[in-house]
Amino acid sequence: MKLFAVVAATVLAAGSGGARAATRDVLGREVPIGHGRPALVFYTNRDNQAALHDSAFGFTYRLRRAMPLVVVHVDLSDVPSLLRGLAIREIRRAERESLAEMARVFHAHGKTPPPQLARSLYMVADAHGASRRALGLQEHFRQPYAQALDADGRELARGPFPQDAREIAQAIRAHAPVAEAER
Repeated sequence: MKLFAVVAATVLAAGSGGARAATRDVLGREVPIGHGRPALVFYTNRDNQAALHDSAFGFTYRLRRAMPLVVVHVDLSDVPSLLRGLAIREIRRAERESLAEMARVFHAHGKTPPPQLARSLYMVADAHGASRRALGLQEHFRQPYAQALDADGRELARGPFPQDAREIAQAIRAHAPVAEAER
């Protein structure tokens, strides 16, 4: 679970693309997909979290000007039900560590972390695999998956990550509000 901290730390300045229903993260907050910001949604499980960890930090940092929400769906469907509470507590801890790590990433690049950083990361514990099934992913999917959503929550791009990272980044950048000072 510690690797989720690194994945989540890739958050920049902040639902699930697979499901438009109100989704809550491990902190009980509603995930604001479709509320005016593009979203970068990752899907991971314990089999592929290391692969996501290896690429996600730099990827999301490079998208910081697009200010996407970063949502990490953690598939817990293969975790025995008696251990899910422990897994969720670990994901909560990882979310806190991730925010601190992302602040360090900003500082390492000579930047000040954005004030909305904490409202940009949402880690969702998917106990039954509903989000991965909605995308057509099999149980124990071998590699992380990513999805780009526009500010209204419509899918722009999706694919295995990091293989399809370029297309996903282009889709988010094309649909992101850009501040005049950034142009």
